[in-house]
Amino acid sequence: MTRVVRLEHDDVCVVVDVSGGVPAIMHWGAALGAVDTDTFAALTNRPTTHGSLDVVPALQIVPQHSLGSLARPGLAGHRPGGRDWAPRFTTCSAQVTSHSIDTSSRDEVARLRLDTRIELTKSGALRVSAVVTNEGDSRYLLDALTVSLPVPAQAQDLITYSGRWARESTTHRHAMHHGAWTTENRTGRTSHEYPPMLWWCGTDAREWSGEVWGCHLEWSGNHALLAEVLPDGRRYAQLGELLLPGEVCLDPGTSYASPVVVGAYSAEGLTPASWVMHRAARSHSASAPKPRKVLLNTWEATYFDHDTKKLCALADAAAAIGVERFVLDDGWFGARRHDRAGLGDWVVSSEVYPAGLEPLINHVAALGMDFGIWVEPEMVNLDSDVLRAHPDWVLHAPDYEPVLARHQLVLDLTNDAAYAHVLGQLDALLRNHRIAFVKWDMNRPLIHATSADGAAGAHRQTMAFYRLVDELRASTPMWSLNRVHRVVGESTTVCCNACTVCGLAIASTRSSASASSAGWACGCPTRCWVCMLVLVGRTPLGVRTVLSCARSPHCLAGWVWNVTHANSTTTNNECSAKRLRCTKNIELCCMQAMQFASTSTMTPRWRTVCMQLIAVKHSWPTFRWPLHRRSWCRAGVFLALTPSASTP
Repeated sequence: MTRVVRLEHDDVCVVVDVSGGVPAIMHWGAALGAVDTDTFAALTNRPTTHGSLDVVPALQIVPQHSLGSLARPGLAGHRPGGRDWAPRFTTCSAQVTSHSIDTSSRDEVARLRLDTRIELTKSGALRVSAVVTNEGDSRYLLDALTVSLPVPAQAQDLITYSGRWARESTTHRHAMHHGAWTTENRTGRTSHEYPPMLWWCGTDAREWSGEVWGCHLEWSGNHALLAEVLPDGRRYAQLGELLLPGEVCLDPGTSYASPVVVGAYSAEGLTPASWVMHRAARSHSASAPKPRKVLLNTWEATYFDHDTKKLCALADAAAAIGVERFVLDDGWFGARRHDRAGLGDWVVSSEVYPAGLEPLINHVAALGMDFGIWVEPEMVNLDSDVLRAHPDWVLHAPDYEPVLARHQLVLDLTNDAAYAHVLGQLDALLRNHRIAFVKWDMNRPLIHATSADGAAGAHRQTMAFYRLVDELRASTPMWSLNRVHRVVGESTTVCCNACTVCGLAIASTRSSASASSAGWACGCPTRCWVCMLVLVGRTPLGVRTVLSCARSPHCLAGWVWNVTHANSTTTNNECSAKRLRCTKNIELCCMQAMQFASTSTMTPRWRTVCMQLIAVKHSWPTFRWPLHRRSWCRAGVFLALTPSASTP
């Protein structure tokens, strides 16, 4: 008998059949209203056709070949001699709450147990995962454990991503009528080449309209993605870790857990669905609800030419324009005077910093900024103390010449001694210095990644990285992490623009995570953006304070009111006659800007701003902005457009 469970949150509904050995998602999408689950189950029963199986198997979250499913099997593996290669699971138990379903299933013949979890979170994200356990008395060689999420027939298009360095996340949209699309990432990291995400959507879906179903894999190593239309028209996405040959062999009593697959549904386009993903990611970080700090990174300013006096001057300039975090990049450690030496020796260079980092850190702290530092702990140069002492710590096949990338190799974190060395040096660095932020790079892929035992080591290397971060956070909990190429972190750029009054070059900063921030470094008074009245009490942070109001749902016109009301000596009535009405409707704001641009009271520069705003409006059909398009540089300042109060 079919047992149907329903999970709901706001306008998202998930209906799951838990009676078929492995859970099958019958519906993932819009709320069903008053339709009861029994009626829905009857409506979704698939008829048998000539030449088909007597019972059409459901599309389960871990498809089973042994039931006749034509989907790619979710569990692939075997015991020695090729036995137990296609298990068939029977449900043993199902625990259901208002937001989750946990099931346990067994195959008594193959002596395997499969545990699954389906959760609909408070953010509206669907989280699905599986764990396989070997309950037999011989080893089980695991080839794959992946999770499948079905989508309805109206999901006719597939959106995927590819790229390379400096050309990340190139978007591809495909019409999916039959067959499969698949990609495999073998770089050992999330990679520029094939990010672990995809979208199913209707043919009419756009940024702000149409139904979309997004899928993302919570894993930062090798991965495999599949999207397929079965011969009977059913559609699904399958995501999981790409296991290299022999990487996971389950001894009796041991388990393997698949990475979590996160799903996001929206009936209003890609942008609201992206917000679901954003909220799901933020829910994992204790620091995510806080505003991201504006950051200056020293790399482009200094490269390897480190000097405490010059860096202190750079910190002075950064503080003057409102930077809140100063990050010391590559070149502070060991013999790292160029990119061919020193990597792997995470000790402050006495040659470059004879008094240590404390003078610089103290100077940065006195300016009211956090201090951050750059590391790349998994990497090592041939010309380094650690590799000269321990050449066997490299992650490569012993009988082959290692492949260099950026003049560096990879340290084998699955080697206990190498792991202890990295942990010890990083722990000492973080304990002995006031470091609030770590920029953790991973600048090369894993090639022929082989552990000391001769087996493929990409999976164990990724797990060792997670363990390393967990241990560092536990021992020194005050720092935050920006992981490049593995996890999403903060992103802030420092740009050169021109003063809107005198035209002199100035510096301003923009954070993609926290609305815009800017400050004037010239001697000109700050002026109202529209009426150009001089504002009283100009400070380097004056404009930044105003732009921080971008976190509230105000259009450009509303910010003009905020500027004048907060700082101008004119009365509210005088300013009211000059300002644009804050409509919270950007399109109407553009219409008003068009009218304002024709008035004689606006300076030529700000007439240009309004006309650029109008041009942007006409280049974007709906003129509603997702998070990654919020900040625009116009006439020397950043205009951050927030469309509605629903924006996270």
